Amino acid sequence: MYSHGPTNVKLHNKHFLKKILKEAQEPITKSRLSKESGLSVVTINKLIPEMLASGEVLEMDEPVITGGRRAAVYELNKNYQMCLVIHYIEKEKNLIVELAVVNLFGETLVEESFVDQLTTWENIEFVIDSYKERFPTIDIISIGIPGVEVKGILEIMDLDAMRGMDLRKKIEERFNIPVMIENDINAAILGYKNTNASEEANIVSGLYFPENYPPGAALVINNEIFHGSHGLSGEVKHLPSYDNTEFPLTNEEDVMQLLNESIQTILSMYDPDEVIVYGNSKLISSLIEDTVSKEMKNKFPYGTDFIIKYADTFQEDYYQGLIMLGIMELDKFDFDLKNY
Repeated sequence: MYSHGPTNVKLHNKHFLKKILKEAQEPITKSRLSKESGLSVVTINKLIPEMLASGEVLEMDEPVITGGRRAAVYELNKNYQMCLVIHYIEKEKNLIVELAVVNLFGETLVEESFVDQLTTWENIEFVIDSYKERFPTIDIISIGIPGVEVKGILEIMDLDAMRGMDLRKKIEERFNIPVMIENDINAAILGYKNTNASEEANIVSGLYFPENYPPGAALVINNEIFHGSHGLSGEVKHLPSYDNTEFPLTNEEDVMQLLNESIQTILSMYDPDEVIVYGNSKLISSLIEDTVSKEMKNKFPYGTDFIIKYADTFQEDYYQGLIMLGIMELDKFDFDLKNY
């Protein structure tokens, strides 16, 4: 791979070297950096001291022997930038807020849970401030919510106390760092696609049936979440079958009807490789495995090889998706986070 220069060539080249160091997963020499980047050794010799001084790169204590000479080896400082992950979860009728700090390699450095808290700006500000004091290299915040942000406002929210809040704007203005806010099922399907989906699955969709609220759907194409024009893609509660439906669901016929219509709509509109259904109900699990999958195969008798399955990994996938969103944003070249 070779470097191509935008206006700020030095910034681009540093980013390029960091990408090589991250993908190498081992300390490497200047000579190897030159070979893999296409940059001259002279350029490498100018950039590495600057990156050492800034803390972006670390020099290892034990050099390697190449051709009888000892050559210094370098690795990316995985803690140079960090992401604060905040995800809101409904669990047994309680609101659980889980926070974690992860580094550039996605490693969790610390995690903490709160019950029925962090729904007011004052509490959110206090907690973020405390984490920023403990981890000054937090350069982005990735937030998962049971709802949708529309034009910068939390318009659709299961949490009444947060509805109407301009959370992104408040955090960015207060802490001067970028904020990612993502719907919970969107983040979960992104996480699922990169940890549990088959390698052949390019398009993955999902449904999440929380215990006390209408379900939400998501669509991930390659590694991109499809949001629609206004961020409302996946709001299946607007399908006709959901009119006047009350939650939680207890009647098997109602659950069956909603599952069938939702999945049939997804298959008709998006033709995904996999459809994943999350939920807290054993009823949903049994219906997916015993009835819904077979019925969808009958409705789409074209020999298409789509998969419909129930998964009990919502929390894990949700968390991994939020980590991915934060790290992908940190990895973007055009995001000069230090001057945000």
